[in-house]
Amino acid sequence: MLRLNAMVVKYLHLAGLIFCLNIIIAVKANSHVDHDMESVRHVVEQYALAIIDGDRELLDRILSKSEQSSFGLGGPWTAPKFGFTNVDMSKARYQITETGVTVGPVAFSVEKQVWTFIWDMKLVKEKDGHWRILTIKSTEKLHEELYANGLAAQGISYPVKIHIRDDKGHPVAARINIRDSKGEYWPPRFHNKKIATFFRDDVGGDVFMGGNIYAYVKSDPIADLPPGDYTIDVAKGMEYGTAHMNFTVKESAQNSLDITIGRQFDMAARGWYSGDTHIHFVGDYNAQLEAEAEGLNVANILATAWGPLVTDIDRFTGAPSKISTENHIVYVNQETRHGVLGHTTMLNLKKLIHPLAWGGIAGMQEGVVGGYDYPSMAQLADEAHKQDGIVTWAHFPDPAGEVAIDIALGKIDAVDIFTWQDGFSPGFPAADGAATPSPVDYWYKFLNTGSRLPATAGTDKMYNIQTIGSVRTYAFVGDKPFTYQAWIDAIKAGRTYVTTGPQISFLADGNPIGSILKPEQGDMIVLKATVEIPKGYPADYLEIV
Repeated sequence: MLRLNAMVVKYLHLAGLIFCLNIIIAVKANSHVDHDMESVRHVVEQYALAIIDGDRELLDRILSKSEQSSFGLGGPWTAPKFGFTNVDMSKARYQITETGVTVGPVAFSVEKQVWTFIWDMKLVKEKDGHWRILTIKSTEKLHEELYANGLAAQGISYPVKIHIRDDKGHPVAARINIRDSKGEYWPPRFHNKKIATFFRDDVGGDVFMGGNIYAYVKSDPIADLPPGDYTIDVAKGMEYGTAHMNFTVKESAQNSLDITIGRQFDMAARGWYSGDTHIHFVGDYNAQLEAEAEGLNVANILATAWGPLVTDIDRFTGAPSKISTENHIVYVNQETRHGVLGHTTMLNLKKLIHPLAWGGIAGMQEGVVGGYDYPSMAQLADEAHKQDGIVTWAHFPDPAGEVAIDIALGKIDAVDIFTWQDGFSPGFPAADGAATPSPVDYWYKFLNTGSRLPATAGTDKMYNIQTIGSVRTYAFVGDKPFTYQAWIDAIKAGRTYVTTGPQISFLADGNPIGSILKPEQGDMIVLKATVEIPKGYPADYLEIV
């Protein structure tokens, strides 16, 4: 998918009945842009593991059955062990084409040798909805070449002052992309020309989306550019439009641009405040900058553990970060992770809860392989509730080991319907390759039991190919002052909806989202739904379940 697409889900509990309000779009609704880029990354990492571990069964599942993908199955690749001990994907770029996604360079090495094999891959989305590797070819590109060309310091350049304003004339943060007449990207000052796209590698401050690199900037960035013709694209999240401008840089120190980016919606003015429940590796400053530039009100960074790696605990304070502003709050919380029992996000914590991750199975980045599977997710949820925290099931429902019992016991306050992929498409294949139900399918099943599960959403940002707030939770604070606690309280009360674009309002007999009604037999309930579609977010129909 080349642009952000739209999907909104929310429930209203009416005397034992659950109404679901959906906007279903013509193409699949994704929490992240650029097709299912998170799924693409997942397949590439599976390939790397399969090559290193000599896992031919895994290779067979992730390689397309097309004849073009015979490379990787024949020749030396059929050996029990392929001989590679290291893989480097830190310089790999993800490029969208008309027929799929290309990823490269991916470099494999043998112990004590220099990088020997450097490959580019092409992935396609097949009829079953899953991404697979279509072709793998050797490339002569060296990593250093990715950084060698088109830097402002390599020639004479002139400062271009860029003034970004909203339609009321106020300075605003945004994300910007500047390209010359050849399509080459030119970053503003203090940003990289090429950005990392690997796990935990220099995450934050820039993002790769729609085939282009965007830099997150405050309202008045400066770009140093050689004389010539350029294009700039400016965006600011789903509540704003976009701006596109062609301009020419002259041999002068007086180059400047005035760009206005119009607002399509002001949900905060209506009492609705947006948040991303699930972010990793982004520092406080970058999280606040990206939230401001995407028009996001709350950014939740999650401390957690990945086997021996423990991340983000040094940022935890038990309160909103001091970098927060009046309308853009950063709070470091916790993700609790077990490879079988499940993952939960714990928000509004005053102190971290031990363990961050435990147990463990081969191939999973959670606890330690062979470790104990105690305590239960439910027990840790109790610890969060003692702090007035809330517990959401992360990237619902996977892993799903304890999800059913924890929901039945009332340990789970909300579920993240959208995280990695389209909420209506099957999840990642099971270990045996079998398809799994979609997150929304699972959610409906639990709603049908009478469980009252507010919809929440978080991006699980771990890479620079993911955009903070590309899927977000809107919570209704109303006329109260906006605070982090008020946002948490609104989720507890069920006053939420999640979206990747469109904005909704929903009334039942005049009662808003989150209300509980007790109609008598024979009563008529009047439903009123309003959907506002941002420009570029096509929707097919409104569905009330």
